Amino acid sequence: MARSLTSIFLVLAVALSLTAGHSLAADKLKFATAIKFNPFYWLITAAAEEKGFWKRNGLQAEVSSFRGGAAMHRGFAAGAVDMGLTGTAGVIRSASAGVPVLVVADLGRQDFYIWIRADSPIRKPEQLKGAKLGVNRFGGLSHTLGRVVAKSLGLEKDIKFIAGGSLREEQALVQTGKLDGVIAAFAPKAALKHRGVIRVVLSVRDYLPKEWSDQAVVARKDFVEKNPDLVKRGVKAVLESGRFISEDPDWAIRKLEKALKVPRTIAKEALAGGAYSKDGRISQKAMKNVLALLLEYGLVSKKKAPNVRTLYTTKFTQ
Repeated sequence: MARSLTSIFLVLAVALSLTAGHSLAADKLKFATAIKFNPFYWLITAAAEEKGFWKRNGLQAEVSSFRGGAAMHRGFAAGAVDMGLTGTAGVIRSASAGVPVLVVADLGRQDFYIWIRADSPIRKPEQLKGAKLGVNRFGGLSHTLGRVVAKSLGLEKDIKFIAGGSLREEQALVQTGKLDGVIAAFAPKAALKHRGVIRVVLSVRDYLPKEWSDQAVVARKDFVEKNPDLVKRGVKAVLESGRFISEDPDWAIRKLEKALKVPRTIAKEALAGGAYSKDGRISQKAMKNVLALLLEYGLVSKKKAPNVRTLYTTKFTQ
């Protein structure tokens, strides 16, 4: 009898261990970032992996990176990406073109600047008349922001935008004098600033509406519909990563020092050029402002412009 009970207990123990192992198995998530070398994105994925935020939320993230938002949205259209991080303006443009994407959380603020060659005589924004400024691609975020600044300065016809291509190509064009400057966030240009190649002439933030959405957590619509719990856990992991970076900036600064190969002072400036959302809440007013700007500059067709309420959902951040 004792042997029989022992056998039963052993069978039960094995069954329970197998059940527990199955319930603890992480769900796979195809996660992507729009630009591989944008520290605002890779700090999030690095923290999620290194500090266990993916694992804590029952996720096994397969992280990939693209050369821009447009390429990432093609990945969404092809079903190769479930969720990711990208610029809000790009999400709206892709949605208006029929790509089934949805903003599921606000990622936070990332400041862009107009950088000028250090030896340039340009010292004030109004002196940008006649300047040749590099943007990553025509119709992209930096180009859009540049057009906003040009219009605000009354220099729409006097500033020439040039698609610089990759970061290396753009850097070469600046150093050889073929570009007067570029429009970019702080971190990608931190090394050039440290070397005294470029300097800031203005912050684009000063020319944008007060309520604005810079960066977003985005997901494929069908994935949201079929896997709401998985999306919720993905959003939670991203927001936990952002809060960790905000609360432990030394970790992020050390990462930036190593990755950008810059001293601590420059790494701190790079980190200060953005701020992660604490709760991911999406502002409808901010979304409307981004859409209005895209319509104003003809980057979204008025005939194809989506209703702003169809561009995002708040059910994962309430």
